[in-house]
Amino acid sequence: MKKLFLLFLPLLLFAISPIKEITATSGIKDIALCQNKIIAGSEDGKVTIYNLKTLQIIKSFQLPKIKDFMGDLIDAPIGSVDCLNKSYLVVSDSGIGGYGNVWIIKDNNLTKIFSAKDKLSVIKAQFISNDKILLGLLSNEAYLFDLNKKKFLYKKQLTPSKFSDFALNKERDKAVFVSESGKADLMNTYNGKLLQSIDMNLDMIFQVAFYKNYIATASKDRSATIYNIANNKKQKITSNFFVYNVALNDKYIALMMDEKNNITIFDLNSLEKKYTLKGHNKMISKLLFFNNNTLISAGRDGKIYFWKLP
Repeated sequence: MKKLFLLFLPLLLFAISPIKEITATSGIKDIALCQNKIIAGSEDGKVTIYNLKTLQIIKSFQLPKIKDFMGDLIDAPIGSVDCLNKSYLVVSDSGIGGYGNVWIIKDNNLTKIFSAKDKLSVIKAQFISNDKILLGLLSNEAYLFDLNKKKFLYKKQLTPSKFSDFALNKERDKAVFVSESGKADLMNTYNGKLLQSIDMNLDMIFQVAFYKNYIATASKDRSATIYNIANNKKQKITSNFFVYNVALNDKYIALMMDEKNNITIFDLNSLEKKYTLKGHNKMISKLLFFNNNTLISAGRDGKIYFWKLP
């Protein structure tokens, strides 16, 4: 019996539970960090801004309802959120033809920038500066829009495959777009110039992370690929399940890669498996590192968890 206990002890030591949590009113589709705040967009059309220290709600916005295919009014699911300084950016479903609504929240005012009448299949949007936003369209096109001049500065077609995700670097001057092609396209956000096209995966990429010189992808081909743009080194982590989510920092790579909605933490340099984070009971939608030892996760279970890593 003593030998059996010792055999299982290492596994127990590597399992980590969340230290703090936020419970939303419905499943969470996306979160973003902005100074001392965290913004969350949920399936019931709510945009909620929390104090990152106290986890108390600072402000909440309810998007107008939309009509479904039967003509009934329903909540407008939110696809992506972002924040920069004191402004917030939101993409939601318009309920019409697969087109997206894009909103700006500033000075407690909710303003619609694009609607279904603009016929833009926007999936994700992020600030690259206070007055410019980058849009990712279903057609895997990148559009840069000037909020002050109210015009597009460029429209860039990347691969002809269906868009999945894009991520910005810290400076917001570069973006990585990924799609069902398995490629990652690195581009300059200010002029739309394609800098590099990288073969990352053999099948659809669900999500991408961009941290310093590292690009990491989570893919349907049951692997995560880590690519260093400084030396062109490529490494893989394989899984028995689809890899849906990914996040990076100086020490770790975090992945959702099993059917139990656990998060697996690997050492970024050695790719050695370090920890398993257990808590979510539905699919995870977003992973974000707050610092080298704190991970934040959000899921369709309406939970935002905060994890402390050793």
